[in-house]
Amino acid sequence: MRERRRGAVTAHEDVALEVLLLADPEAATRFVERVLGPLAAEDTRMADLRSTLRRYLDMDHGLARVAAAEHISKNTVTYRVHQALALCGHRRSSTTNLRAALSMHDWMHRPSSEPR
Repeated sequence: MRERRRGAVTAHEDVALEVLLLADPEAATRFVERVLGPLAAEDTRMADLRSTLRRYLDMDHGLARVAAAEHISKNTVTYRVHQALALCGHRRSSTTNLRAALSMHDWMHRPSSEPR
């Protein structure tokens, strides 16, 4: 959840999804591990794959836009997205659980010094 800065006010609607999804930390961890599989690992390679996949989903599968945002080639975006999806075993048309797991992973592993 978001860490409050001294004197800062956080509106409930700004953290409602985080609170709901992370209300049970053990269940949240199990969900993230189940949905992301090896992609949930804390190493640089997996972090790069998660970042590219998240942008790919957020940018409506726009390879050129993701490539420009990440300063990599479209071929690299394609490769990373295929690798990420293969690692987590995602084969469904709906990306709801995948998006939620990526967000939850980010929230759970964000350094405590960063605003949440």
